[in-house]
Amino acid sequence: MNCSPRLWYDVEEGLGVEQPDGPTQEVVVAALDRPNLDEQVEALLDRLPTRFAIGGLSLGAIVAMAVHRRAPARVAGLFLVATNSRAPTDAQRSTWKAQLSRLAAGATPRELQEELVPLLLGANPVPGLRERTLEMADEVGSADLVAQLQLQLTRVDERPGLSDVTVPCTVVAAADDRICPVERHAEMHRLVPDSDLVVIPDAPHLVTLSHPQRVSAALTAWLQRANG
Repeated sequence: MNCSPRLWYDVEEGLGVEQPDGPTQEVVVAALDRPNLDEQVEALLDRLPTRFAIGGLSLGAIVAMAVHRRAPARVAGLFLVATNSRAPTDAQRSTWKAQLSRLAAGATPRELQEELVPLLLGANPVPGLRERTLEMADEVGSADLVAQLQLQLTRVDERPGLSDVTVPCTVVAAADDRICPVERHAEMHRLVPDSDLVVIPDAPHLVTLSHPQRVSAALTAWLQRANG
């Protein structure tokens, strides 16, 4: 949420390092811009090929789980990073509604993101990551952030569907994630048969920014399994 496709750029570059010829198939980094989980899933299914592997971080991974739940025959693999398969809590819903009210009153995505930087990047982020995180919020813009917050409010408990996952699945947890703790990832790992759990030490929530090489390595191994 409130992150642009640049969230994954460094990870994609790492794929080129791991695989000298680069990815053999198209990589699609889709924006989350629909105000409802079902609408977002339908938009992705309309855009993606007949068969695809899908992953995401946080809200992106929640959408990926919903895509598998709705169209399991089309999904070749799931890559779930820094996320939570449970339904939202009342406290989360209150926070998102308050953010919607602030945006309606004139606050900017950058202003909201700036307040969350310690949760997203930890207390002492690597130089440059803070500004990149705020620039992503600028790129998202108010209209898409409003849609993402509304989407958050339509989330459901994805845990019942995880036991039905039979494709290669990797769950990546950031050890110092203050938004989606490791326990939530261990729970998903237990629910998905034959899944892999990767815990990246000393990593905050936006682990694709802070530890892209570690995520790239996990992603490469997962893609090799998904490609079969």
